[in-house]
Amino acid sequence: MKPLEQMTRSELIQRIQALEKGAPSVGASLEHERILQELQVHQVELETQNRELREAQLQLEISRDRYADLFDFAPVGFVTMDANGLIHDLNLAAAELLEVERGRLIGVPFHLYVVPQDLALFREHFQQLISEKGVATCELRLKRRSSCKGYLVELRSGLRGGKSEERQLYRTSVLDIGARKEAEQAVRDSESRLRAILNTAAEGIITIDEHGLIESFNQAAEQMFGRSAGETVGQNVRVLMTSPHHEQHDQYLANYRDTGVRKIIGIGREALGVRKDGSLFPLEIAVSEMRLGEDRKFTGLVRDITWRKKAEESLRASEAQFRSLNEASPLGIRMADLQGQCIYTNPRWQDMSGLILHCYKKRLRIRSADAMIFPANRN
Repeated sequence: MKPLEQMTRSELIQRIQALEKGAPSVGASLEHERILQELQVHQVELETQNRELREAQLQLEISRDRYADLFDFAPVGFVTMDANGLIHDLNLAAAELLEVERGRLIGVPFHLYVVPQDLALFREHFQQLISEKGVATCELRLKRRSSCKGYLVELRSGLRGGKSEERQLYRTSVLDIGARKEAEQAVRDSESRLRAILNTAAEGIITIDEHGLIESFNQAAEQMFGRSAGETVGQNVRVLMTSPHHEQHDQYLANYRDTGVRKIIGIGREALGVRKDGSLFPLEIAVSEMRLGEDRKFTGLVRDITWRKKAEESLRASEAQFRSLNEASPLGIRMADLQGQCIYTNPRWQDMSGLILHCYKKRLRIRSADAMIFPANRN
């Protein structure tokens, strides 16, 4: 006979009934007592299992309610469809996107809410989902009851549950991306306008980060330095400089980051630039600072002043030649402004007039040029 510890509850009950039908004896009484004790153990175990089962059921209900709340009140629309594209379930956000009461959407084909021009996209999306059993994503337009114009959404679909289930369901998230697409387009338009401005500017415009790495290099800068933006962006701005700025530029930036003391920023100055072929040219540069969030950027406005320097040099040479001719002239030469203020006299004039310091250095006003002529000769 099977030991009592290995008997089930029904077997123990059958055994005790058999003992009660038999003749009373000491052995039967002891076995009867042992069976009752074993039944009590089974009862305790059963109650424990029932309690654990009730607790697990309660936790399952709490988890289900929490999932239902998350599903219903999620900001993203969720739609559950079968293999035929019929709506099996959906949350409040999806019903709001489709502008139809949720209860009226159950069992309705989802493609009825896709604009006719995008039906092929939806069928291809759903066919890919069913055939590959993976995750499929597409962008298409849904109908809007309040407007004849559709709105753009992103569909991201996947198989719900296991692949072996008899009735396979597919969960699709529906995200309205109209505002995001408009923002992206606005950014692209802004970048295009900015790029057009940069590329049509007469001055070179160079943007660097706080470590001195070049981030943008417009067409004027390309022509000025003989470098393309592709080969220049990402390099340190030192490649465009001569000594001593070449060696000191990184230290300038480090000192500014640490102390806030400006040595270059906000101050226009002249310097020498280095072209790709190694030739030097004079330039004028003005550096400004800008902040993009936590990032610090610097923009340099660069102007090639080669022709200005040549013009200044020509002017200085012309003035030197003019002065040399005047200084050696045997004729007295005096120059005055419209108010009669003496601005220049050559040595011959000074010898003739005797007004060396008064006219030339102190620039005294003379009422009339006749004042310098002997009275008898004025007429």
